[in-house]
Parts: sequence; C-alpha cells; structure tokens
Amino acid sequence: MPLDGMEIDGLLGADILFGRPFYMDLRNKVMILGKIPDTSGAHEVPCYSRGGHCGVNIEVEGVKIPMIIDSGASKSYMSSLKFRGETEFRGYLPVATVRGTSLTRVEVCKIKSLKIGGAPLTGVEFIRDQEHNLLGDDFLIAHPIAVDMAARRLWLFEPQVAARPADETTK
Repeated sequence: MPLDGMEIDGLLGADILFGRPFYMDLRNKVMILGKIPDTSGAHEVPCYSRGGHCGVNIEVEGVKIPMIIDSGASKSYMSSLKFRGETEFRGYLPVATVRGTSLTRVEVCKIKSLKIGGAPLTGVEFIRDQEHNLLGDDFLIAHPIAVDMAARRLWLFEPQVAARPADETTK
C-alpha cells in the first residue's frame, strides 16, 4: 500500500492492525497488511497486548519500562514515575486542552543506556511526561517494524532507503 501524500498520524486503529500480522516502514511510507516480510535479518522482541495496544518492554539504564507503540504519537514519551534521571529543558509547546490551548514544558530525558530486547535502541528521544510511556513516530521512522500479535512477536528491521522508480518523463 503506497502512502505517498498521506499523513500517517494514527493511520489505522489497533482493532484493524492487530487482527493480522503487518509490516510498517514510516520512513519509506510502506505498509503491508496480512503478512510480514522475511524476518531472518530483523531483531525479534516479545510484545504483548496492553489495553488493546501493542506493548513492549525497553530497558532504560538497566531498568525495565513497559511502553506502548503508538503511530498516532508524533514523539516518544516517558513518564516521570519511570525515569527520574536528568532532563534537558527545550522550551514550551502549545497543547490543545478542553478549555483551549495551554503551554507545556518540554524536557528531554538524558538517557545513557537504552535497549529493546537486549539490543541497543537508537533514533529515539524521549520527552518526560506526567503519565505516558509511548514509542511514537520518531521510533517508527527510525525502525521499520513487523508485528504478529497472535504470536506476541515484534521484529525491528534496519532502516532502508527505498529506491524511487525513475520518472518516466525524464527518459
């Protein structure tokens, strides 16, 4: 399913995605529903259903933290209850609320060691949050994934740069 020109923010709900295996590569805007590609070169990670969402455990500086993979989240977030380490202040962002708009303080977690399934996890920057533990689009752009919820397995693939077909008009 080519996704050119589409925003992928919350593309499909968990009820549709988790009914069958799927592959998602946000960087190259590719999604395969109903099957997954060859996983022999991918890193396999156990996953679980958490409130109808795909959950995985990551390791932050040696501590296991449960996370939800959320394609509708533009960033990754870590709860202040789970990460008590240093943060770096990055400013304020407007946030929509019931009463309009408010400003929220943005603090990025300064993490020294980050792993998923025993392998280093790269390309993810966590914003400290009061309650959420989410792997958002920054994670999904950095790592194509395949998920088979029935088998309770998630595979992380190395990012690929897709070759675009040559434009027929330039030939």
